Amino acid sequence: MSSRNLILVVEDNKASSDLMAYLLRAAGNTVMTCTDGADAIAIAGHDHPQVIVMDLQLERMSGLEAAAVLAADAELKAIPRIAVTAYAMVGDRDRVLKAGFQGYIAKPIEPTTFAAQIKAFIVPAAPAQSDGG
Repeated sequence: MSSRNLILVVEDNKASSDLMAYLLRAAGNTVMTCTDGADAIAIAGHDHPQVIVMDLQLERMSGLEAAAVLAADAELKAIPRIAVTAYAMVGDRDRVLKAGFQGYIAKPIEPTTFAAQIKAFIVPAAPAQSDGG
């Protein structure tokens, strides 16, 4: 079993998605991508990533809506959610954090620090325990 972190990137802009995925993979992570909040919820339920990096402006279901669904799900609410968004006006950060995100990164992202910013939110997985036989 790999010790690499699984990170889900939810971004509908291909160039932004490719850049984030590239930076996170270069830092030694396993990365899955999707373009919609509803897909993110399905992937999170199936693959349980260590962190979800999500844009707010998505086509079918917004990042804010998806974060609310994830936060309300008993099995998925512990997965840290980081908003990566062009919303950078005064008050946007607080609004995003209150909406179900644990982190906020304004676009454009800073390539030299992005992977470290995401890594700060990853909680190491607990080792599997046996029942002792």
